[in-house]
Amino acid sequence: MTPGLWFMVAAALAFSGMSVLVKLASQTLPSAEVVLARAAVTLVLSSILVARLARTQAVSPWGRRRAALISRGAFGFFALGCYYWTLGQMPLAEATMIQQSSPIWGAVLAWVWLREPVGATTAVALAIGFVGVSLVAQPSGHGVARWRWRSRCWARSARRRPTSPCGSWPPPSTRW
Repeated sequence: MTPGLWFMVAAALAFSGMSVLVKLASQTLPSAEVVLARAAVTLVLSSILVARLARTQAVSPWGRRRAALISRGAFGFFALGCYYWTLGQMPLAEATMIQQSSPIWGAVLAWVWLREPVGATTAVALAIGFVGVSLVAQPSGHGVARWRWRSRCWARSARRRPTSPCGSWPPPSTRW
């Protein structure tokens, strides 16, 4: 195998390991703290690499298009926060499958926001992609079911029934 393939395999394993560690950390920490920890590690590693490049090739850490770089960072931070929150709320396989569908969403959003042309073959490919993600991921609705249960309990408590099937509030297994 070529060195590039080895790097791809190593990256896939590293991202899989990171997802497992985030899932474990999300059991005790809020997802915002997990994102902050990853951002701190990324900042240190990126600073080292940028400093090395700045010495050898006179590369500015801000690049030539500062606004685009800040925008990309903000969207990346938001996406990472959403992914980490999802890892904490859903089973690992489902959260990863939904995250891996980002190229499909990128194509759809480019069509909607940027008016990118979408031909018939691309539209069919996107539809097949959505169906494939739906069949493989089969989101359990874990988070939705929990909120549906809470809303039923809130509705029943608002009607002030003397006996509530909801039991103690909040239930011990429910994380806020």
